[in-house]
Amino acid sequence: MSRQKLSAVIMTLNEEALLQRCLDSLKFADQVLVVDSGSSDGTLDIARRNGADIVFQPWLGWSQQRNFSGRTAKFDWVLMLEADEVVTDKLRLSILEALGRDPSPRDAFAMDRRAEFMGALLPNMKRRSKLMGFCRLYNRLYSAYDETQSVHEEVLVPGNCHLLDGYLLHWRQVDIAALITQNNRYTTLEADLFDSRGVRPSIHRLIFRPIARFGWCYFVCGAYKLGMRGFLYSVLKAMFDFMTDAKLWELHQSPVEPAQHVARHLPAAMTDPQKKEFDLAS
Repeated sequence: MSRQKLSAVIMTLNEEALLQRCLDSLKFADQVLVVDSGSSDGTLDIARRNGADIVFQPWLGWSQQRNFSGRTAKFDWVLMLEADEVVTDKLRLSILEALGRDPSPRDAFAMDRRAEFMGALLPNMKRRSKLMGFCRLYNRLYSAYDETQSVHEEVLVPGNCHLLDGYLLHWRQVDIAALITQNNRYTTLEADLFDSRGVRPSIHRLIFRPIARFGWCYFVCGAYKLGMRGFLYSVLKAMFDFMTDAKLWELHQSPVEPAQHVARHLPAAMTDPQKKEFDLAS
């Protein structure tokens, strides 16, 4: 049965530990394109051994890098992936079936992306609207990533988005320390994004958003079924929201002048020259 040709695109940076399993899951694609932003390990050797096309592009930002990658692909239908993702057999069959139905180029296809935490596969914790917005299979002539989004980037689709069967596994096998490091980086981006959209900090956001996030992940989405792993992950997701809003609050504070602040706490008996000397030393 004839179908639309497919380019599978993978963005990489030092992914030698994970790239092979991603490539193994993409043997059905008509082209595999690796867009690398400066790997210094064996990432490109693995890509070459597997017959992938390789393009070098310094990092532009998530949305911009994805759009560059899509424009560079050989075919119009693009499957956008990261090296720590794996296409399951059921998802592969669903992709091939969708492309075999001669889909409208104005449409796109969403995927149920399942992450792991300490060896356990997590439930999908996106709301239905967010799940349908997680489009990774699209026609580059009509759809592209929204470049105003610096984090949690989404594809702008002029037509309809259809949910495919099967899971897209996001299996990086990170530990708690690595997840906290990653969250620290992403919360800075998200705080900047909120600020650019006019969101203002408040005590209510700082208190209630983390509580709601924990309840959503642990109870509504079913992370409690994973025992201690599910509890820890839900707490870390709540911390993500707290850190984001704390950084949003920080963006609206005046810069701290250490010498002035310290001087307010010096003993009153200190003479002015002593205070100045103390300020200079500090």
